[in-house]
Amino acid sequence: MPTGDNYRITSPGGTTEADFEAIYQLLDQYNADLARFRVKLAPRAAQSRKHLFEGADPAGLKPSMDWVADVYSWAGTLAIHFARQSLRLWNAVFAFLAVAGVALTSIHTLRGGGSVLAAYYLCLVLAFVTARWERKKKRRNRHEDYRALAEALRVQFFWMVAGLPDLAADEYLRKQAAVMAWIRDAMSECGLYEDTIQRIWGATAETTAARLELTRRWVEGQAKFFLTTGGRHDANRIRFNRFAKAAAAVGLVAPLAGFLIPYCKACPEPWESWAHAVGGIAMLWAALAWNYTERRSFVQEARQYAEMYDLFHAAAGDLKECERNATEASFAAANGIVRDLGREALAENDDWLAMHRERKLTPELGAG
Repeated sequence: MPTGDNYRITSPGGTTEADFEAIYQLLDQYNADLARFRVKLAPRAAQSRKHLFEGADPAGLKPSMDWVADVYSWAGTLAIHFARQSLRLWNAVFAFLAVAGVALTSIHTLRGGGSVLAAYYLCLVLAFVTARWERKKKRRNRHEDYRALAEALRVQFFWMVAGLPDLAADEYLRKQAAVMAWIRDAMSECGLYEDTIQRIWGATAETTAARLELTRRWVEGQAKFFLTTGGRHDANRIRFNRFAKAAAAVGLVAPLAGFLIPYCKACPEPWESWAHAVGGIAMLWAALAWNYTERRSFVQEARQYAEMYDLFHAAAGDLKECERNATEASFAAANGIVRDLGREALAENDDWLAMHRERKLTPELGAG
């Protein structure tokens, strides 16, 4: 309460002023990124907004729906932008470590000189600095935060399309309630418009059918996304595992070959050193490939996306049946399906976020 020029700031029970400062700091960060990339990424944001509608005609959107679609398009665009930047840095760190392994092995087995030793330390320094830079700029964190916001707004949009009064902010990120409060605060803006969610559409049969068609397109689009993305992650897992197994096999065989070479007079002596060098490098690369696969969560994501595909694919069939029946009861059943799918999508993204929070690119990895 104010007393003259003195003010006393109080916070709700269980919170501190620092908690609110952290929330608004993340909101300010998002707004700053939005302002920074608004011109550069505008075409991508427009494409992202177009994809939200899955090819349907978005005419007649109410202000609140238009707001959700616009924020979704930018949150998704920024998430992809920072994901690409972060992934480039991840790849650079692993590449530096791979080259450092080659240099270190050549020093001990091929009698590399001072230049090779310098190259080894240079690669380690570059890997460390790159990992530290990524950690400081928090590109990975921004990707995860903005993706979480985008996915929640996508669900919110189609709940609004279906005419449901539910707010995604009430259902989302319960596992990470403290650190992701800014996202729920941003999403709660959906309920601040004069045209409340309950009054977005009229109740005519024509508009109800149009709503159902649009939500079905969303469900089908999500099923396709889960199938394609899960398949890509599984293909990456197979590719890196095959490389790692092949490299490990070379690492096991090459030292034995180097041991036997002296007994084969037909083989020149330098081949013994080369065999040990190849074995050492192969083992290091196998370890890096397995580590990269684990940190990228290929296995976990492929399994999670496969489960979500089964769920959305089955729901798409149920919604088609509701469209064909076109009765009041079928429309009500469709709304129930959309509500349940939205909750499943929010829970899946919460799990995805929790999983990726544990797999970061750290300076310790860059140090070898």
